[in-house]
Amino acid sequence: MNKIKWQEQIKVTTWNVKSVSQGGKIHNTIQEMDRMGIEILGVSEFAMIERRRYINGHRVPYSADGKHEHGVGVILSAKPARWLSSFTPVSACIMLLQLSSSPSDVNIIQVHEPTMDKKDEKIEEFYGNINGILRKRNKYEFTTVMEILIQK
Repeated sequence: MNKIKWQEQIKVTTWNVKSVSQGGKIHNTIQEMDRMGIEILGVSEFAMIERRRYINGHRVPYSADGKHEHGVGVILSAKPARWLSSFTPVSACIMLLQLSSSPSDVNIIQVHEPTMDKKDEKIEEFYGNINGILRKRNKYEFTTVMEILIQK
């Protein structure tokens, strides 16, 4: 298995794609990602109908609600796709990717935060799930939470 070298620089960002279930939208997203040199793209509101995990040489792990209305995903270009050691879908708005790296592994938690119009129980469940993931991570691993903040 390949590992990230800590000296390597990779471009990582997040986008709210507002669903990629429409024809060609996932391909447009990947094309823009490649054009901008983004190697790891966290995506929110990622409602993808296709069950394919590879698209145009990119790995596309995602977690969705089954209704193709909500979800989160990460699009990995070919190089970081080789570093993927595990993928855990937690809910329609939380997923965990683990990348093999040296001297310690890298965890990416991609989230889509519930809006304030949701019930308090849903918001507490969301943050409880994130805290549960963080508690289980080794303190020596690099962990980042990627999210889109939308202000209304």
